[in-house]
Amino acid sequence: MVLESFRKNQRWLMIIIASLVIISFAWFYNRADLEKINRDRVATMYDRPVRMADVERIRNLIVLSQQLGLRHLTSPEFADQNFAWNTLVLEHEADRLGLQPSEGAIEEGIKALPAFQTNGSFDSQKYGTFLGESPTLRGFNQKQVETAVRADLQFARVRQMLDAGAVVSNDEVRALFDEINSKIETMVVRLKLADFSASAPVSEDDIKKYFEDPKNKAVLQKDARRKVKYLALVLTDDEKKLAPSEKRVVLQKIADQMEALSQAMLESGADFDKVTAGLGLKEKVKETPEFDRESLMRLPEANTQGFMQAALALTPENPVSDVLQSADTFQLVYLSGYTPERALSREEAKAQITATIQEERGRIALETKASEARARLAIALPEGKSFADAATALGLKVDTFPPFALNEPNFEFPDSSQIVQATFDLAAGEISKPIATTDGAAIVYVVKRLPPDPQKFEAGRDALASSLRQRKEMMAAREWLRAGRDAAGFQQLIDLRN
Repeated sequence: MVLESFRKNQRWLMIIIASLVIISFAWFYNRADLEKINRDRVATMYDRPVRMADVERIRNLIVLSQQLGLRHLTSPEFADQNFAWNTLVLEHEADRLGLQPSEGAIEEGIKALPAFQTNGSFDSQKYGTFLGESPTLRGFNQKQVETAVRADLQFARVRQMLDAGAVVSNDEVRALFDEINSKIETMVVRLKLADFSASAPVSEDDIKKYFEDPKNKAVLQKDARRKVKYLALVLTDDEKKLAPSEKRVVLQKIADQMEALSQAMLESGADFDKVTAGLGLKEKVKETPEFDRESLMRLPEANTQGFMQAALALTPENPVSDVLQSADTFQLVYLSGYTPERALSREEAKAQITATIQEERGRIALETKASEARARLAIALPEGKSFADAATALGLKVDTFPPFALNEPNFEFPDSSQIVQATFDLAAGEISKPIATTDGAAIVYVVKRLPPDPQKFEAGRDALASSLRQRKEMMAAREWLRAGRDAAGFQQLIDLRN
């Protein structure tokens, strides 16, 4: 009976034994994998880990939504630095609130996309072509398109609920009209950093101390210099005009050529000139003059997408770039000459050190002078002095800034943007705090605010009300997403920008 029972159950026993063996091997020999899984966590939401695979899925959704022109998923309030977390909030809340669109609605949403239209009607051929093509030569599948359109419809329904509460009153519109159309007259005191830096003394001891400080060694380097050879294969003008299917064949041929070159260069001791000659590509190879990081920016090749980053990353140990692709161009970059970076001698670094110390000391003197001047002006004005007289008494030059309105700002000067922004919260007769400008600092005084022509209000009220409503709708959407992240217990563990 025992043997008969064993025979009947030996299959299950063997499965159990095999499972235990597999588990033991996984535990004892794959602890590194378990640690890797733990490190793969990039965030936590809804008491669950968010892994890199989730983020990659959402990044694909970003690319696809941009290619499809999905209005809601690409809106500024959704597609910001929180896009990944916003997407997870949307998926969760759509289920909770019952905002899932029907399959029919998704189908109609796809058919309505401009990318798939011909003469105002859905073109199934365009849709099929899109599914088979993308700029990376890897097409998106139908399920991914449906997922993107579903998410866009979900957020559209969220926006519809939120937008209903974005009410704009006539008083709000009038206040905004007055704020952006009032003419503002200002005076400005400008302090130039160069004036303070030029007079900042720097001794030989200062230079010696700076040069010998270990913290400064990284900046006292002569940049590495490189020369690179590069091969760029691009569609001809006639090939660019081919039908999508024919164009794809040509692109694939070019991609195969570049892949063959890339693989050949991975061989030990591979010679770039011989490899390109063997592939019949040597005549298309070009070479740059020697460059460093700064001079590279002046080369025409630097305008090609990805070229600068690829060229500067090359080293004698890794002399070949990956294949670079942008639009209809494939490119590969090879290091043909290299002079490594080296530490500057004290004499070579002297001018750089002197300028750095002077700027540091000049900035401190500038900030001190600006703060002191602003404080003394603030005391002088209540005593009845005009801004111009008070500033002149302090030895400061006063400039009259051209009148402007917030909807008609003046950008005549390099610091115009900073000066206009400084007036946002100032009433007539008030002085700004010292503000940083492109070449130093400034103190802004609002002389007066002239009210706008009231007759223009009626003419522009509807457009302004619409703009204000859109602003409220956007803020409501941003707040809904922020509250959703908070409710999800969102905690980011890894900065995805790095």
